Amino acid sequence: MFLYLAMIDTEEDKSKFEKIYEEYRSGMYRIALQVLNNREDAENIVHDAFVVLIDHLDKIDKIYDYRTWGYLASIVRSRAINYYNREKRKVSFAPEDYDGWDSDDKDPLYYVVADEKEKTLVNFISELPYPQKDVIYLQYVNELKSKEIAEILELTPENVRQLSRRAKLRLKALLEEKED
Repeated sequence: MFLYLAMIDTEEDKSKFEKIYEEYRSGMYRIALQVLNNREDAENIVHDAFVVLIDHLDKIDKIYDYRTWGYLASIVRSRAINYYNREKRKVSFAPEDYDGWDSDDKDPLYYVVADEKEKTLVNFISELPYPQKDVIYLQYVNELKSKEIAEILELTPENVRQLSRRAKLRLKALLEEKED
């Protein structure tokens, strides 16, 4: 923790980071462990995610909020899957089928919706493959720009725009299919 805090300038940001660290560290670790199936690698990914968070601490308004959890979960999941793909480690499931949320945790998008049409859209979003789901989530829930999403997910901004476009087309098709 001391190393992280040494990287942060203001006392307010240090306090914010400490609270985030204590609240979300174990959940972030569970996500990384599920993807990588290796404790040491999962710890390294969580460490990397916190280093990324330090540079984007201003993106978090409320510490105890589903948006904060979704933001952190997206960072960890993306970094873990990218690491998995680079290292070609064997895991017990296909990463593209992984929806990123523990069975005990509801998808943070679930809490955004109010009416049935929005709930349907959220269900369709949760069925999108990685990284389309993360791109849409970061774009519309966390209101990040392509460049910021690219940095977090370790993609190019053009790749983020293409993933977003494909995800929107897929969602449109699913909604039209449901209306028929």
